Amino acid sequence: PNDHKTIKETADELKIFEGIKHPNLVRYFGVELHREEMYIFMEYCDEGTLEEVSRLGLQEHVIRLYSKQITTAINVLHEHGIVHRDIK
Repeated sequence: PNDHKTIKETADELKIFEGIKHPNLVRYFGVELHREEMYIFMEYCDEGTLEEVSRLGLQEHVIRLYSKQITTAINVLHEHGIVHRDIK
């Protein structure tokens, strides 16, 4: 709260994601600032997280598929000069 500079910097940083589209990345649609609050609009993912799915136990071929999708998505981010620091 009351840290308008940080909110503005964060909003500017998020705008970098607007043009990035890839089937293995959660889509970012935009950001809105309203006084003390920031609203981030992203694609809705209703199938849960990889962590939740992995609790069920995954076969090796499924792990390979997920690993390939993750590394492909990370590569796309790197091509846009983005380093992801919170991969889940």
